Amino acid sequence: MTDRLKPVHINTEAKEKTPVGAHKETKGGTFLGTVVVNGGGEPYAGEFILTLYNGLEEAEPIATINRPKTGDAFPYNCTVNQGVMYTLERMGIGKKAISVTVTYDDLPRQKTAQEHIDSLNKRVELQNQRRS
Repeated sequence: MTDRLKPVHINTEAKEKTPVGAHKETKGGTFLGTVVVNGGGEPYAGEFILTLYNGLEEAEPIATINRPKTGDAFPYNCTVNQGVMYTLERMGIGKKAISVTVTYDDLPRQKTAQEHIDSLNKRVELQNQRRS
């Protein structure tokens, strides 16, 4: 799974929920990999709070990274069903550059049992047509 992960770079404040990557909502969910703090973290405490959400509608965050240090890595390695969204709030009055990388992968939608049955029935029907 990890060889398919795409990185997205976050370097600006986002007070509203913002999608990780180009998607706004995925049909099969999103695999959330690791969050790495590349910059913006002081030696003892960072100057920002990054909050991750399961889509737009979820009220409770799935993770909150509060004032991390540069070099910190947070391996989540979990699947969320509505796509990963985030907010990033700058702390204090400093203008230190913030740099965070989030790895993720949008997952394909899985077929329902009925869709599998319909697909098999269609194949059988096509085979029967070819035979006649």
